[in-house]
Amino acid sequence: MAVSEEKEALADGLSHLFGHAGCPGRASVFKVADEYTSANRPAMR
Repeated sequence: MAVSEEKEALADGLSHLFGHAGCPGRASVFKVADEYTSANRPAMR
């Protein structure tokens, strides 16, 4: 939908957010959205 509306940057960003990324130093693959959520979770009290 973003591509059809000529919003290529948005489409690219969404594919990265909901995609996977790799860490070559740790030889692991992770979901970008999960890592973002974990890093930005409010502190537990």
